[in-house]
Amino acid sequence: MAYWLGVCAGLALVEDPARAARLLGAAATLRDSVGLVAWPLMGEIERRHGEAVRMARGRSTSTRTGRALGDTAFSEALDEGRQLPPDGSCHPTRR
Repeated sequence: MAYWLGVCAGLALVEDPARAARLLGAAATLRDSVGLVAWPLMGEIERRHGEAVRMARGRSTSTRTGRALGDTAFSEALDEGRQLPPDGSCHPTRR
């Protein structure tokens, strides 16, 4: 479910970056609630492939959403998303 919320965030980014940030927040809360680590080996991957990881991060949905909104608006929307119920946060009418 958290993965698909991230997919929805990528789709929402095109027209509504604030909604994308809220979806990212909902995905993060869902991952946290079950103890899921998005990239459990990221430290080792960064150590071995630092430049490639930095380039990939620059293209990530989270990074692009943050750039589109600015730091303050991104943080606020992310926090709002953390409060959304995961069973309805990707519904097209929910804003």
